[in-house]
Amino acid sequence: MDKSLLGIVILALILCMIWTIAYHNRVIKQVKLDQLRDLKSKINNALSLYDCLYIHIDMYKRGFTKNKSLTPKGIVFLLGNLSSKTVMFKEGTLEYIEDHYEADSEIYKAALATYKSKLLSEVNYELNRYNY
Repeated sequence: MDKSLLGIVILALILCMIWTIAYHNRVIKQVKLDQLRDLKSKINNALSLYDCLYIHIDMYKRGFTKNKSLTPKGIVFLLGNLSSKTVMFKEGTLEYIEDHYEADSEIYKAALATYKSKLLSEVNYELNRYNY
């Protein structure tokens, strides 16, 4: 095989590899964006603190929490045990709030709104990273 033909074949292989890598990265990015949009929808539709907790655990498993902890406005997410007692609020644990407040009470509504807000800010942060 002549050197120029060999050079063209090698160049074609390199271009093919570059295209394959670029396409794969685009597919991965689209999958991540779709997952984040799905999480955002689930957060908006969450009706309870437990819904938010399970969404949060799902976000953590997918690697969508920027610093692995939630700490604003009295929420603390502890990684040791993923259970209702690992989410702490100023008024008590998530389990305490679930057991002692009606779903239409102001404390419950405030806790749910705060948790949803923090989860949405985490998702928006990740969306911004993937949308660059």
